[in-house]
Amino acid sequence: MTRPAWILFLATLVICAAYLAWAAGQLPDRVASHFAADGTADQWMSRTGFLVTFGATVGLSALVFATIAWWMPRLPDRWFNLPRRQAWLAPERRRRTIADITARLLRLGAATNLFFLGLAHTTLVANEAAAEVPRLPAGFWVLFGVYMVLVAVWTVRFVRRFGRGPDEAN
Repeated sequence: MTRPAWILFLATLVICAAYLAWAAGQLPDRVASHFAADGTADQWMSRTGFLVTFGATVGLSALVFATIAWWMPRLPDRWFNLPRRQAWLAPERRRRTIADITARLLRLGAATNLFFLGLAHTTLVANEAAAEVPRLPAGFWVLFGVYMVLVAVWTVRFVRRFGRGPDEAN
């Protein structure tokens, strides 16, 4: 159950890394790296500084998701905050429950990787524009909105799945 989720998660991470490697040659020496609420650039950094900072942010986020997913089967039951925890983590059901939670977590991690990919792309587009002061494209707000809706849907689905006992959820 978790293998496809791991593959998806790792594939999105590889795509992010490949995009950043490609973008390194497209970015100017001085990169607009932070934008005000109206979309105009208000902070800059070197291309190398931007790539290192952005790469480290993506890498750290991915490391957190992967570490939690890897450790989850090894965690004691008391570390899980689930309604009817004893029923969900009963010996005959524990492996399946943990696999379900892990797969959900990795899919959220994959979505987060794609969100970061979108951020990198909108930053590149803003820096490629021939404006005196770079601006984020309107697509940034679409990207942000889609990611927020996705996180909300993920949360609702998680709560609906585990909010009841295992016999009621199936």
